[in-house]
Amino acid sequence: MSANEARASVEGLTPLKRMLEVGRRFTHVELSAADELAFDLSSAQRYSRSTAVGMGLLIGLILIHAMLAYAFHPAGLPPIGEMAQVWGVLTGVVVLSYAYQKLPERIVARGLNAFGVACMMLAAWAVVMASLHSDPERRRFAYGIVEVFLIVVYMLFRMKPVYAGFAGLSITALYLFTVKAGGAFGGAQLAQVTAYLVAMNTVGLVVSILVERQERQIFLTLKEVERESARADGIIRNILPESISDKLKGDSGDPDDVVAEAHPEVTILHADLVGFTALAAALPPAALVAVLDGLFSEFDRIMARHDVEKLKTEGDAYIAAAGVPLPMHHHALRSATAALAMVEAVRVFAREKKLALNVRIGLDTGPVVAGVIGKQKPVYDLWGLPVAGAAKIEPAAEPGTVLVSAATAERLEGYLQMAPGPSLRTRGGKELKTFILLPSQA
Repeated sequence: MSANEARASVEGLTPLKRMLEVGRRFTHVELSAADELAFDLSSAQRYSRSTAVGMGLLIGLILIHAMLAYAFHPAGLPPIGEMAQVWGVLTGVVVLSYAYQKLPERIVARGLNAFGVACMMLAAWAVVMASLHSDPERRRFAYGIVEVFLIVVYMLFRMKPVYAGFAGLSITALYLFTVKAGGAFGGAQLAQVTAYLVAMNTVGLVVSILVERQERQIFLTLKEVERESARADGIIRNILPESISDKLKGDSGDPDDVVAEAHPEVTILHADLVGFTALAAALPPAALVAVLDGLFSEFDRIMARHDVEKLKTEGDAYIAAAGVPLPMHHHALRSATAALAMVEAVRVFAREKKLALNVRIGLDTGPVVAGVIGKQKPVYDLWGLPVAGAAKIEPAAEPGTVLVSAATAERLEGYLQMAPGPSLRTRGGKELKTFILLPSQA
C-alpha cells in the first residue's frame, strides 16, 4: 500500500479508530487468501513441534510443583482425587494434541488457534481448580504454574496474538479468582500478584505480536524468493531445453563448467520466410513484429507437437532440430512432418492476413556437437555439417516447399513421398543431392 493510499484510508476515522488502524498496520502484515492459508499450514507444522516441547515443559514443571507441594504440605501427599484430576486432564490434553496433529493439514491450520486456546484453558482449569480446595500455601504454588502457562501460551503455542491474549488473560483471571475466593493472598499481595501477571500478559502479547509480524514478513520474503526462482526457472526453460536447464541447475555452480554433448545423428530444420523483407519496408514496426510473433509462436506450437527442439531465430529465419538434447527414433520424420505443417501454417496465415508471405525449409541429417555457450545470456546451439547443410539447402527450395538432403531422404523413405530436387555444390565442390517433400502424402 502506498503512502497516499494509507493516508486516505484513515481519513474520516475518529482519533481512537485511527489509532487502532495505525496500530493494526504496524502489527499486522497483510497476506492474500492463498498465502494466508499457506502461512496457517506452516504455523500448524510449527505447532506440531512446539506442542511436544510445551506440554513436556508443563508436565515437568507440574511434577516439580507436586514434589514441592508434597515437601511443604502439612499433611504430606496431596489428596489422590486432586492428583488424579490434574494428571488426568493433562494426559488428556497431550493425547488430544497428538491426535489433532494427525488430522488433515487444512483442518489443523484452520482450527489451530481455537484448539490451542481450548487446550490451555482445560489444562489451566485442571491445575487451578484442583488447588481450589487446598490450603492457601498450596494455592501460592499454583502461581508459578500460571507463569509457566503464560510462557507456553505466548511463546510455544504459535497461536495468533488475539487468541494467545485471550487464553493468557483468561488463565490469569481464573487464577486470580481462585486465590481471591480462597483468601490465599492479602489485599496488598493480591494487588502485587495481579500487577505482575498483567505485566507478564502485556509483555507476552507484545512479543507474540512482534513474532507473528516477523514470521509473516519472513514468510512473504520466502514466498517472493520462491516466485522469483520459479519465474527464473521458467525463463531458463524457455531459453534452454529442459534436460539442459536441469543439468545446469544440478551442477556445482562452477562458472568454468562446460556443457557439451556429441550426438551421432540429428536432423536440422532451417526455415526462412519469403517476402518478409518487402513486408518490413511496408508495415509499421509494431505490425511487423506482430506478424513475426504470430508466425513464430505458431511454429513453436508445431515444434512442441512433433517433439522438435527449437534452437533459435535469426531475423526471419527459424532453426530447430530433432534428436537433441535427447536421442530419439524417427528424428528425420518428426522434422519433416513439422516442416510440412509449417508450410501449411504460413499459407493459412498469409491468406487470413492478406499478406504476400511464404516459407521455404531445408533439412539435413548427421552428427553434431551440442552445448551451451555464454554465461550472462546462455544459448543452446549446435555445430556440425548438418547445420551448414540445412542452411545451404534452404535457399534452393522453392517458396512453399521443403527440400531435404540425401541423408534425410534416406531416413524418410517409406514414410513420405519425395521427388528429385536440384543438385547443389558444397564449398569443396562436392555434389549435394536434394529431394522435395510432397505434401499430399504428409
